[in-house]
Amino acid sequence: MAATILLTGGTGMVGRNLLDLAKSRGIAIRAPTHTEMNLLDPDAIARTIRDIQPDIVIHAAGWIGGIEASMNAQTAFLTENWDMGRNLVLAARDNNVARLINLGSSCMYPRALDVNFQDVVHSVLSREADVSQRQ
Repeated sequence: MAATILLTGGTGMVGRNLLDLAKSRGIAIRAPTHTEMNLLDPDAIARTIRDIQPDIVIHAAGWIGGIEASMNAQTAFLTENWDMGRNLVLAARDNNVARLINLGSSCMYPRALDVNFQDVVHSVLSREADVSQRQ
């Protein structure tokens, strides 16, 4: 019998790729959107886990926004992502989920780094535009 898999972040970059890979291999994954399962609401997570009864939870969701947004709301990004992960881990534990895979990421830069981020952003955007013109 195939394992029941619950994926958070199914509309994000990592989640979409996991769903595509699973589909290509005939693996079914349940991936509720953030409106279907609010990861900041422990009760909503517990309800979803009880309904789906996953054997495996893959946590690939997170609040992201790029360099500037992360710099302007450092604490909010950190605490909301922490809260989402903690809520999911606790709900999985409380509902006897056998396995949990937690994928974490954040925009992290040393505070004392002497870099002009406007130059970095301009450089990245220029490279992306150059690549897209060549395709």
